Amino acid sequence: MKVKVTIIVGQSDRSKNFEDDNYFKYLVTDGYFLPSKYITVKDEKQTLKELHEEYLNVFYDWVNVNLTAFRKTKIDECEVVYSYNIPPMINAEKKGKFISQNQKIDLDDFYGEILSTRSRPGFFWS
Repeated sequence: MKVKVTIIVGQSDRSKNFEDDNYFKYLVTDGYFLPSKYITVKDEKQTLKELHEEYLNVFYDWVNVNLTAFRKTKIDECEVVYSYNIPPMINAEKKGKFISQNQKIDLDDFYGEILSTRSRPGFFWS
């Protein structure tokens, strides 16, 4: 069975009003997808760390990673989603970019529900 690891990395700028478009942003690839990678010969933790280090200029050991969701996507494939927050900072991303949740991109409803829940103040992001 193939296992896909996806990360949802958020930034909450608490200096802004919750209704401000820039209050909550999340990381997407240059193609406007959530960063993901299939587990190959490495284990899940190593794959997650590699994915983080590919996209972010933030020490992996510094973030508080949370197992957020799991789903079976095909008969022989599943996906595990991890999420965490980093504070707003200049040049946090190596690849991709942080976008506002209000920016219209084509995301699977599965991810949209996660983002909607996680972007509420005080719910998840610390």
